[in-house]
Order: sequence, then structure tokens, then C-alpha cells
Amino acid sequence: MLSGGTFFNTPSGTDMVPSSSELISAVSNPTRRQILHLFVADSESCASAWELAATLGQPVAKIDYHLRSLARGEILRLNQGIVRGKGGGPHYGWSLEVEPEWLRAVLDVWSDSVAR
Repeated sequence: MLSGGTFFNTPSGTDMVPSSSELISAVSNPTRRQILHLFVADSESCASAWELAATLGQPVAKIDYHLRSLARGEILRLNQGIVRGKGGGPHYGWSLEVEPEWLRAVLDVWSDSVAR
């Protein structure tokens, strides 16, 4: 998800599991499911709202809103890194706060239940 010139410190996922209401809120929204699928597909990645918006073809403000909502539910976390090259200033990106395998299973169950 990230361009080659960005470096992030991304701590490994935690064993924390969001509450049922937070989880339902996260997976019931189609934009949030798209975001979560991207992180599950590349769980080691860290991406900015801008990068995710470009990938999904959505406005940055909309993606940022959903990222913050997922962070409040302790599903994603905001990380600060540095950009190498021009500017070299701080850069922020989002990464998973939960185990990717667990989230993948939740998304699969949601997909199965909606398909019925």
C-alpha cells in the first residue's frame, strides 16, 4: 500500500479484541470493510488516509473519517514514521491493532451471513 520511500515503526498486533458493538459497526459499513480487506491482504503494511483514498477511489476526508472510527474501536492504530528524501518530516500511517487472521475470519463470517 505504501510507496517505497516511506519508513514506519509498526509494532506487532496485540491480542486485544474489539467489543461486539465496535466490531459490528466496523464490518457493517462497506467503506470500512474495504479498508479492512486492504489491511488483511497486507497486514504488515502501514498506509496513510491519502494512500488508502487513492487505492479505493474515495475522497480523503471520507477515508479519514472511517479510519478514525476504526481507531476508536481499537481495530486500527495511527503510527508516526519519517519520510526519507525530500522534506524528511513526520508522516502518519494506519496499521492493524488486531491480529490479521482474526479479522480475516470476522470478515469471512460477515460475508457469509450477508450472502444468505
